[in-house]
Amino acid sequence: DKAIEAGKDYAGRNPSDVAPHNLLGRVYLSAGMEAEARDAFGDALKLDAGDPGANHNLAALALRDRDFAAARAHYDTILQYHTDMLPTLIHLARLEGLEKNDSEVVAVLNRAMAAYPNEVQPRLMLGQYYFQVGKLEQIAPLFSALDPVLLQSPQVLRLMAVSQLKLGEFELGRQSLQKLLEKLPDDVLLHHLLAQAAAGAGDARQAREELEEALTLDPEHFPSRLALTRMELSAGNAEKFALGLKQLVALAPENPDVLQLQSIAALRAKDTAGAVSFARTAFDKAPNGQTVVRLAGYLEADGKAAESQQLMTDWVDNNPDATGVKLALGISLGQSGDSEQSREQYGKILASDPENFIALNNMAWELRQIDNAQALDYAKRAVAVAPESSAAIDTLAVVEYYGEDYRAATRSIRRALDLTPAAPSLQYHSAMIDAARGETELARRSLEELLQATTAFPEYEQAKALLQDVSR
Repeated sequence: DKAIEAGKDYAGRNPSDVAPHNLLGRVYLSAGMEAEARDAFGDALKLDAGDPGANHNLAALALRDRDFAAARAHYDTILQYHTDMLPTLIHLARLEGLEKNDSEVVAVLNRAMAAYPNEVQPRLMLGQYYFQVGKLEQIAPLFSALDPVLLQSPQVLRLMAVSQLKLGEFELGRQSLQKLLEKLPDDVLLHHLLAQAAAGAGDARQAREELEEALTLDPEHFPSRLALTRMELSAGNAEKFALGLKQLVALAPENPDVLQLQSIAALRAKDTAGAVSFARTAFDKAPNGQTVVRLAGYLEADGKAAESQQLMTDWVDNNPDATGVKLALGISLGQSGDSEQSREQYGKILASDPENFIALNNMAWELRQIDNAQALDYAKRAVAVAPESSAAIDTLAVVEYYGEDYRAATRSIRRALDLTPAAPSLQYHSAMIDAARGETELARRSLEELLQATTAFPEYEQAKALLQDVSR
């Protein structure tokens, strides 16, 4: 009440000044007296129609009421009297964002950047906008001409770092995050992001160190605990994986990622029923393509292939764009001997994505003995999409073998073995092709070496039978 009295007195003694009216309007707002506040700001505009203070306050009230046209009118009025006023341009850009006028967001912020080339805020806002809409490659150029000192601001470094990680520029992201951590050494999230950058750059040691540092700062930081536990799993550190999983269960027992890790632990303990149970709960809590495929895999491991395939079929029927599930279903059907249904899934994928490498490669494999000419076409298309894939070149070699083009098959399988010389299936296919060419002694030696080295490959029984044939 005293503030209102003082404001009225101030206005009475300065009848031609807008400042007391704006001050009085803010006091009314603080007191919850909105009608009086609007009147006070209106009195200011009677004295100065372009007054930024009164117009900004009235625009804020309009935005609260979702009256975007009124808010825009106030901003436009300010800009008529105060061309390129930075706070107004910033507010206008936010308004355009609320109305999803993407081109206007960019236009307004570009106008602000042109008027204030050394100001960080409009560049930062435009960069954040580009990040939100996925135009990541347009972020870095915004800051290329900025003063080097301003480039080191935490907001700029953070935006640059996260966009670099999204773009897969892990080394650049690592450099940005390291600079940022010099300013904010106790920021847990920055250590976590630096771990991601280091892992992406192939530096597992630093990735582990940064995750451990994040957990030192906050032992309950879930993303870092999850990432470190996954790292222990990949590294084969069974005890550390078990400990990390126990901590994750304590932190977030119903989190789908934690449930998935529990599925893996159960499967490793040969508890397939337990693995299915955890995976089913994860799917129930987060039904998506990834949890469907994982649950289907555990069902198959538990001897429930029909249920697994039905689960994926139902998902695909309700989610026709679920390419990952279609691939998994196609593979499962092919492995169970239903080549026709398997090819149907791959065909659906290729209808919308004709360069899907896995679908091309698997379609060639399924057709290798059914329609060799068509299989050869798919195999060549797969190699064209992924020319350095030993899997694609191996499939091409096998298709050529079934087409009795043994010379081409020999060239292809040798190229595949140059890429992955230790792959048992490729070694078997090489021996198979050698035997077809009449090189039985070479095939025999290759098979003997292969079978002495390992039994862990799908064609083990076929390799044994072929060895018997070439040894006669």
